[in-house]
Amino acid sequence: MNRGAFTVRLVGGAALVLGAALAISGHSALAHGHAPAAGANVAGTARPHPADEGVAELEYVPERGRLEVAVRVHGSTLDQALSAYVGREVKVEDPKGEVALLGYLADGFRLETRLSAPGDRPFLPCAQEWIGLEFDGPDVWLYFEVPMLAAPAELRGSFEMLFDRFTTQVNVLFASGPSGEERHVFRFASGWADLSGVLRPA
Repeated sequence: MNRGAFTVRLVGGAALVLGAALAISGHSALAHGHAPAAGANVAGTARPHPADEGVAELEYVPERGRLEVAVRVHGSTLDQALSAYVGREVKVEDPKGEVALLGYLADGFRLETRLSAPGDRPFLPCAQEWIGLEFDGPDVWLYFEVPMLAAPAELRGSFEMLFDRFTTQVNVLFASGPSGEERHVFRFASGWADLSGVLRPA
């Protein structure tokens, strides 16, 4: 995620200029190829994306001790989902909807870590530190970071945003770290994906 600086409009109305640390890569401008089986790690072919396809990028930056995450979904569909989530009309661009947006994001994009050897302890949820959002035509990009104070033994993720609106929703997660990039596809009820590979050194 290093395409250069751009402006992210915070939900509260302020503007934050971010550098390479959160700049979206070429994946952000393009949707990807037809989704393979859940959990597959394959290269995609660019094509225009439908409203029921979400894309997320996650990058582990060990020198910062953080996961940097960007999530793209269709804006009007997200408005519908937020309104259903809180039981009243909510627009993603409305600063008053920030609580609903952050709650829905935390429920729909989950990361969990396990610090010990596999099987010794349960996975624990990761906290999200909200950065802001950016509108891109009909889509909206949501940006947040996850602090990683210690490199965990395992990392797993679940990208279920908008599954409550469309049973046909397909979400694609590109996860990268020092050792390379993985591609994970999530469909309705597909569960967790193992993201531990992004934590490995180059």
